[in-house]
Amino acid sequence: MNFSSDYQKVTGLLEEVSEFVTILQGEEEFPTNYYFDVRYSLKRIRPEGTWLDEKELFDLKRSLQTILEILRFFRPDEDHQSTVTHRRGNILIHHTFTLRRTQNRLQTT
Repeated sequence: MNFSSDYQKVTGLLEEVSEFVTILQGEEEFPTNYYFDVRYSLKRIRPEGTWLDEKELFDLKRSLQTILEILRFFRPDEDHQSTVTHRRGNILIHHTFTLRRTQNRLQTT
């Protein structure tokens, strides 16, 4: 946390807070069903010749699906581009492509 006297910065941050409150109180539920921290598993399989076990692979798949649902949640509609969407720029396009490609690879194995 830090202080700021920059009006535009403070106004932007307040818009973000307002938007997150709207998300939390909104009709559409924020997708957090199956997000698992798979960092340990991914670090463990870094060396060549190692692999994920079935449960770890399933958790990775469900986490990727949840991440895609979160990205869809923040996809801007025609009438309104959210502050969060504006701040993240083109990240959605890149990560959506990467996640779908990874998900397709997981489905074929």
